[in-house]
Amino acid sequence: MAVQETAQWWIRTDGNDLNGAGFDSGISGAGTNYCDQASPQLALTDCATSSSGDTQLTSVSGGFTSAMIGNAIRLTNGSSGANLTHGDYFITGYSSSNSVTLDRAPDNGGGGISGCTGNVGGAWASIEYTITTVATPCPKPQVSKNVINIRGSGTVNPTAVDYPFSTYRQFGSHSTYKPVLMRGYNGTPHIKRASGHLWHYASSGWAFENIKVTSGGGANHGFGLFEGPAFRCIADQNSYGGMGARYHAVECLFLNTGGGSTGTYGMFDPYTYGQNATRCVFKDSANSGGAIKLGNAISQAHGNLCINCKNGAVIWGNSGNYNQSLTNNTFIGDGTGTGINITAHYRFSNINSFNIISNYSVGIATPTTSGVDMPYAARMGTNQNALHNCTTNYTGLWQAGPDDKLLTADPFTDASAGDYSLNGTAGGGAEISGLNWLSNVSGYGNETSSASNWGAIQNSPVASSGGASSVVTGTQIYPFRHLVEGDFKDDPDMIPHPLYSN
Repeated sequence: MAVQETAQWWIRTDGNDLNGAGFDSGISGAGTNYCDQASPQLALTDCATSSSGDTQLTSVSGGFTSAMIGNAIRLTNGSSGANLTHGDYFITGYSSSNSVTLDRAPDNGGGGISGCTGNVGGAWASIEYTITTVATPCPKPQVSKNVINIRGSGTVNPTAVDYPFSTYRQFGSHSTYKPVLMRGYNGTPHIKRASGHLWHYASSGWAFENIKVTSGGGANHGFGLFEGPAFRCIADQNSYGGMGARYHAVECLFLNTGGGSTGTYGMFDPYTYGQNATRCVFKDSANSGGAIKLGNAISQAHGNLCINCKNGAVIWGNSGNYNQSLTNNTFIGDGTGTGINITAHYRFSNINSFNIISNYSVGIATPTTSGVDMPYAARMGTNQNALHNCTTNYTGLWQAGPDDKLLTADPFTDASAGDYSLNGTAGGGAEISGLNWLSNVSGYGNETSSASNWGAIQNSPVASSGGASSVVTGTQIYPFRHLVEGDFKDDPDMIPHPLYSN
């Protein structure tokens, strides 16, 4: 049999790329997972089979146990091997300490193998050379719906790089509906390319959870740091105005730690139809394309918090773009730029409502010339937004949505301390608390039937002790309760994992 969808793989900085690294709990009789360790559980140099097509692997030195069923053994020629097809083979049966059954024959058709090196268990050391087209000495083994577990250094948002990349790599493409999931553990593993923006390229069918990627700068920033759905990940633009994510982004942190840039892309910049940014935090974006840029049909951004972002959201396209939705976001600028910039004409089905826009040169900008659906569609589709401390509230063909709120006081409880909940101040938070909003979107943890505040989801989260959370201070970001550094662990307010549990 081939590698199954239930297989998982492990990567650690202290591992070795000759290790087995794979465990499949879906194999009948699967025993102990020996992959989350630096060294192999068993290292052999005399692996053999009797003939071509034989799946019975033998070793005179031996050391196999029945607990090794389900583990992968990475077979290489070593210094004297013969007839071997290099690769990762799963142990599916145990005969004796000197013999096990593999999931498939390891020979190349020229006869049985002999004198081959085989390591059972132990993690790989590298991402770049293990799951890419340049993998040495074995081809990349993962198939659709596999999980690749990458060990971090124990820090939730490390500055030190755990897994450097020399250049971008092709990871191989998999099913879009059953992607390979790359998942970090033991803190957040940090990946950075030495120069250039992207680190994986032309590789569809991937998803990411709890991974940090930092741009190396330079070329290729027209590609996302995450070329697939990202869940609780960190994308650091590092002064380059490239994309952080082009697909779904859920509870992610987008940063720019390297200073200004003028990139035309958005930190979240959907590449194709139907992509969403939900409950993400954007910090210090200098992108001219905004923290959020919506331009493809059915692209949406809901419940996001944008802090010190030169431009909040840019909505571009033409009359053919439809069902773009920008709802319940909080945009806080740096005193320049535009909160929501509608750069082209669009249709009635686009909704931009219940956003808070604060501290921008221009609050909401619309086109200056009339087009297919302007200005009526803009007035109807862009409505019920709150503007505060903007030099100019509106530019373009229209001046305000009929239900917009022009706030005369700071609406936030304590923005300097990271608390962006709404205060009860007249002219401030009190003006946009307890009002009817577009819809009560279910499934986002904090939302209830009484959730009716504008801006990013503002219901009081539950503290780890079980009671109501107190005022969030320091580096913590309200309303999500996770640290802005990326501490997404053990938060009862987070939505369930949307991908795989295996």
